[in-house]
Amino acid sequence: MKVSSIWALFRKDFQDSLHNYQVLLMVFTPIVLSLIFSNLFKEPKDKAMLPKVGIIASPQQPLLQQFTADTAGIKLVFCQTVPELETRIIEGEVNFGLVLPGTLLASGSAQEGLQISILYPADLPPYAMDRLQANLERELRRFLNIPTPPLPVKLDLQPVGGRLHSQRSFSGDLFPMLVLMAIGMVGFLGLPLSFVEEKEKRTLHALFLTPVTPGELIIGKSLFWFALVTLTVAVMQVLNQRFEGDQLYFWILTLIGAALCIFVGLLISFFAPNQGAVNAIGTSLFLFFQLVPNLSQSSEVLKAISPLIPSTFISRGLKKAMFMDLAKVDIGTDLAILVCYTLLVYLAVFLCFRYRQTQV
Repeated sequence: MKVSSIWALFRKDFQDSLHNYQVLLMVFTPIVLSLIFSNLFKEPKDKAMLPKVGIIASPQQPLLQQFTADTAGIKLVFCQTVPELETRIIEGEVNFGLVLPGTLLASGSAQEGLQISILYPADLPPYAMDRLQANLERELRRFLNIPTPPLPVKLDLQPVGGRLHSQRSFSGDLFPMLVLMAIGMVGFLGLPLSFVEEKEKRTLHALFLTPVTPGELIIGKSLFWFALVTLTVAVMQVLNQRFEGDQLYFWILTLIGAALCIFVGLLISFFAPNQGAVNAIGTSLFLFFQLVPNLSQSSEVLKAISPLIPSTFISRGLKKAMFMDLAKVDIGTDLAILVCYTLLVYLAVFLCFRYRQTQV
């Protein structure tokens, strides 16, 4: 066995891989994902898992000094208005909310008739609500120096989210993620694999010689895959009986998201020379497409990155349409941003296809 021969083969493969972007993608994708989903979570787990409490009050108020991560085991998130606080609770940004009277906080004493409003998700279990109320009463007695009940302050419990929110389940929350997966797999892998197969068989060259316009070509090549996504999601809905929420918005977001992914797939097809390249590019994009929106609430870093990933607005919009009160959450912004992303990608595909026609 010659070491020189083995070394020569190794050196050849190493040099070839440096010029092969498919290999580089397969290497760098898990490295980048590890940075995003592991190393960027610097906060210890016991602190990262602390519940977040939305507060309507001044941060300088004396009572709030007792509600720290070390003493009360919570994180405080300050809000300006009750509607803003309700929206954050419904969207899961905070676990529950407190509206505190200013006179109580400023003086350290309580007048009769003062009220503290506790806002909580409608699907919060009763035992969790009882524990929250007991902890709040304990902190209030300590702050007011009242060793035993009753409190001079009234606690007003207000569920937020309504009927749809109270019917949510863990399996239900997974459904938007599965819809996103179906859209991404067809757009990033199914369509470009089929398109590049035509390129490899050289049947695509003849298509570019026809008088078809770039717009007609894009629509024609997208139509089957668009119908396939629609059929897939419809079958998923029927089999799982997921018809809750605002179905109109659900399908608008699904179809626009499908169009976006299909146009991205056409871009992949334009640049990928073969099916192996499609697998490398499409799989890498699909991982970011699927993981970032589903973990965006886990870290401030991911939360900052998520608006750059269009799937964030698909996932968030689907959850709002299915489970949330649209009178209290903003779904229009998600829809508008998603439309803008789709139009930008369509324009990129149009320009690429027109360039290809001029080169034929």
